[in-house]
Amino acid sequence: MTGSQRAYAKHRRAVGLAGGTLSAVQKAIASGRITKGSDGKIDFERADREWEENLNHRKRPIQRFDQAEQVVTDAHSDGIPTDSFFEAQRQHEWIKVQKEELELRKRRGELWEKSEVEEEWGKLLTTFCNRIMGMVDKLAPRVAANSDVHECRSIIEREVKEALLALNGYRSNAA
Repeated sequence: MTGSQRAYAKHRRAVGLAGGTLSAVQKAIASGRITKGSDGKIDFERADREWEENLNHRKRPIQRFDQAEQVVTDAHSDGIPTDSFFEAQRQHEWIKVQKEELELRKRRGELWEKSEVEEEWGKLLTTFCNRIMGMVDKLAPRVAANSDVHECRSIIEREVKEALLALNGYRSNAA
């Protein structure tokens, strides 16, 4: 049977083949996948054979489930995923597991949000800075009244250690 490009597209749709549009048939002719006869008409049977023979086989056929394991093991060792649907599905499931694990650790109090950490660090540093700055007024009269260098050093050292111990014993309200 022979016919026009439009009729050939209709034929492909009717038999359930890909390329059942006028533009697909036109592209197939332009690329040389199928040929028209000398009269400009398309021989449907010959064109179907040409289409199959000249089909771009870059696309992989759908694989059976038992072949999926082999495809997954063919993944590159450098971490580049294969173009397999099964590999993509495996990666998607792995990401879901990781997200669930993070959510569980967060609910257990093992993880904090970045904003919470920044807030707590801000509180800690403010407390420490206030403590250190308060040492100046507290120590100045005591050190000025003392002429012994070792005694002055001892007074300052006690206050610094006390400030550091207070910092070490800091407990946030979020914990």
